[in-house]
Amino acid sequence: MRILITGGNGYLGTKIVKELVKRGNTAVLSILEGTDAQMLSNMPNVEIYGTTTDEIEKACTSNIDCVLHLATLYGRKNEEPNKILQANLMYPMEILYNSIKNNVKYFFNMDTAINEFTNEYSMSKKQFRSWGKYYAENNKIRFINMVSEHFYGPHDNTVKFIANMLKQLKENTPYIETTLGEQERAFIYIDDLIEAILKIIDYESSKNLNEFVEYEIGPEQNTKIKDALLIMKKLTESKSEIKFGAIPYRKNEEMKSSCDNSKLKSIGWKQNTLTFEEGIKKILKEEKNENIN
Repeated sequence: MRILITGGNGYLGTKIVKELVKRGNTAVLSILEGTDAQMLSNMPNVEIYGTTTDEIEKACTSNIDCVLHLATLYGRKNEEPNKILQANLMYPMEILYNSIKNNVKYFFNMDTAINEFTNEYSMSKKQFRSWGKYYAENNKIRFINMVSEHFYGPHDNTVKFIANMLKQLKENTPYIETTLGEQERAFIYIDDLIEAILKIIDYESSKNLNEFVEYEIGPEQNTKIKDALLIMKKLTESKSEIKFGAIPYRKNEEMKSSCDNSKLKSIGWKQNTLTFEEGIKKILKEEKNENIN
């Protein structure tokens, strides 16, 4: 298949592109101008387009079979709301509109499990989900919404919670301020997330009916934020002091994740990294081996 992928040079996107190309697909990437895509540009069966209106139209008219929308802006660097809206709603809307116009059959969207009204990021992601559902239910395209829990893995961007906490703990930051940490999260290891996405693409790309389909991606068991931090502190042998309760909870803070992965399991997905502690051990082991080599 020819798969148009947004965010293909990001942390998750790079890994997905490699796997899809390895399986015989062509990755047609829409990448923000000025960002690094050198490693991907040297790969076989990879085509690169920009994110302007003209570039999106060119990409969508190049016989695309499906779209995999991974690009996102979390807003963790205090980006203005209009930039978050542009990245998470207006940009994918252009992709979706051009996909429908050019009879692309499938649109796979990476969504967030965060409550819609938590922040600008979650609001913009849920707004795009609504547009996708609207077009699917009006028989325009098959829109597959993939609701991902918080994923983590080696070399992740340190603007993200787990990667940031690991970095601070390894550096023995004297004091790390957090909330009370009573929130429960269904953390999913990067390899399990990738396997889930590939399973969904393989299964759904054989369906012909235009409709809205949704999968929840994550483990059934939750881990409290406090427990996650204490696990990371133990495994890194950090001297940092974690000050629980120093930061208040966000307004509309979701205190307990609820992931129903039964639909995902029904198409053959299996979780391999069974606990959060096992995942952190994998990260630290990989980093140790890289340092040795």
